[in-house]
Amino acid sequence: MQPEQGATLHTSSSGPVLGPAMKGSDQGITVGEENLEAGGITVGEENLKAGNPRCLLWVMAVYLPMACIGGSLAAAYVAFINPHAANGRLWPLSPIILLGIYMALVSAMTMHVNLHLPRTPVAVRDDILEVGLGYVGFPLIVASSAVACFDLAWWAVVAVVCLLVIVIFAAIAFWVRLVRTYKK
Repeated sequence: MQPEQGATLHTSSSGPVLGPAMKGSDQGITVGEENLEAGGITVGEENLKAGNPRCLLWVMAVYLPMACIGGSLAAAYVAFINPHAANGRLWPLSPIILLGIYMALVSAMTMHVNLHLPRTPVAVRDDILEVGLGYVGFPLIVASSAVACFDLAWWAVVAVVCLLVIVIFAAIAFWVRLVRTYKK
């Protein structure tokens, strides 16, 4: 369902609510117009103000996901050759590799917002990083590392892998929602 021109996305204690546009409202963002109410700045405005060249954003969009996956592959290799961690077995390393895929997905989502969704509020982009890497990513790093390094039971590896797969699909669903909400 696409909001009509002039419809406003209001925030309430129960979450965002789409309602009719109100003149002079300092609550919510107006969908369908270029400016955001309540003094919110968009990603496009911030990139323009900061003078970020698109070529730099493209370089970051290409290399950040590669660095995430490369870092997780390097960590998996170190755990593989360590006789006290995975001890030459590959299956305990799957959470570390899936963690790299999740981190690459979050960084690709952030760079997609920077490059192709200029109407997205800066707060949304910052929340993607804060929640995706901090509140979700850090506990996943701890769980994946524990499973790979402490030689836990097979069911712990399966549980962490299932959790990572669910989180990856949730991040993809959120990305689709962002594109549908803030596309030009």
